[in-house]
Amino acid sequence: MIMLKWVGRFIYLIFVLLASFFVMLTGASNGYTAFIKENMVGEESNLPEYLKGLSTLEYLDYIQSDPFYYVDEGDHPDVTFKMGIYAIGKTFGDEKVDGFLIYIYEFSVKDEENNVIDDPSLQINVTLDRETYKPGNSENLYDEITVTYNPDQTASLSYLALYDAKDYLKVPDEEDVFAHITKIEVLYSVGDKNSNGTYEYLEIPLFVAANNITSESPGLIKVLDFEIDPVDYQLRSNFSEPTPSESELTTFGLSTEQFNLNRYNWYIWRALIIYVLVIIVITYFLFFHKKVMEKRRFKKIDTTSQTRTVTAESIFKEPDQNEKDGK
Repeated sequence: MIMLKWVGRFIYLIFVLLASFFVMLTGASNGYTAFIKENMVGEESNLPEYLKGLSTLEYLDYIQSDPFYYVDEGDHPDVTFKMGIYAIGKTFGDEKVDGFLIYIYEFSVKDEENNVIDDPSLQINVTLDRETYKPGNSENLYDEITVTYNPDQTASLSYLALYDAKDYLKVPDEEDVFAHITKIEVLYSVGDKNSNGTYEYLEIPLFVAANNITSESPGLIKVLDFEIDPVDYQLRSNFSEPTPSESELTTFGLSTEQFNLNRYNWYIWRALIIYVLVIIVITYFLFFHKKVMEKRRFKKIDTTSQTRTVTAESIFKEPDQNEKDGK
């Protein structure tokens, strides 16, 4: 019986520890959403501020102020679309790597009835020439990357960051060999959703860029000769040190500005404090409440017993001799 109690307590402890991990994730997610809402929502076209926000979220070493690749389709009769690709740098452990960030903004499209759909949901599909990308907790490598932008979700952003690092663009077991993008395709939704509540995307892309398509290929906006030259984003080889100097930052138009995230750590602490208080209450009722109530009951019974004993002694007590003699 005692052994079973200890097994139960151990299982309970494991549950508390695991649950605390998810509580921390929830707090971090709430802080992430709050940061975006306070610093990035409404700033999509204010590129310096928005890129500063993306740099903060990605923990970048630097980001290029002006894109090395740019698409602007503001004059298209049915579509508004802007895309910039920026050189970035990031540190993974002890390794400092190059990378690039694709940012899509100011996009709208007309539906079949010629009504403008502002801020539609997007699905960004990127194709690589090698299988190097590992999404989430997957064990497999893929040559296709998909990012979904949902305007009704604050934490959903229309960008994709890729790095010359393991599980991104670095080819496994090969030294300094990296995958290249062969195609960028952006699908859009007019707002229709399927039975699962997710957006349905039209087959004709809003935007497609590749080096193996023709003017007859489907797509509202097409870039036929698309190619990213690694020289445009692999900037670290130009620095005298792994970390660029102030003069090098200026020369290559790089920004290291980021927002301070310390105030958003409060969301994690708040979640943990509430969780600890709840766990204290649950633990008390599971393991201590019964014993406390039993002690109180025994104490009450003992007190009542003593009172009865004193009362009985008073009733049957022999009268004092002096009282008998009237003295």
